[in-house]
Amino acid sequence: IATGYLIIYNVFRISVSNEIRRYGMLKTIGTTGRQLYSMILIQAIFLSLFGIPLGLLFGFGTGVALTPVVINELNISHSAGVSTSPIIFVFSAIFAVLTVLISCFKPARIAAGVSPIEALRYNETMINNHFRKGTKGVSIPKMAAANLVGNKVRTVLTIISLSLSVV
Repeated sequence: IATGYLIIYNVFRISVSNEIRRYGMLKTIGTTGRQLYSMILIQAIFLSLFGIPLGLLFGFGTGVALTPVVINELNISHSAGVSTSPIIFVFSAIFAVLTVLISCFKPARIAAGVSPIEALRYNETMINNHFRKGTKGVSIPKMAAANLVGNKVRTVLTIISLSLSVV
């Protein structure tokens, strides 16, 4: 649950951060915070309509392909088959939709609460002069370090979500 939530939350948070200027412009022309909130939720539901069925099909196909291999590796004497019960798919889809909706509530609130002036001045990474005053030029490790230090919350969330998904 935590892994799915963090990954989806991180994706939506980065998406909202990248589009924050657009949300500010929409607020300038009269879009309300509630409308922006609804836009993000509708976007999440739209993405879920395509992603969840594809994920269920891919997961089922992977399960069908790997179950015999795992059974042979574990030396299980009886043959266990892959269940095709529709209840499993329905509960999986409901769980995925709930996870997506819960994950996108906070990014939607961030987008709904942005003021037009803040959005125009918004810069996702705060510039750290330590990295800008180098005399040795630009290098990939320096750019990577500046990107990691620039937005600490995004870095921590990304590391946690990737670590949990690996575990």
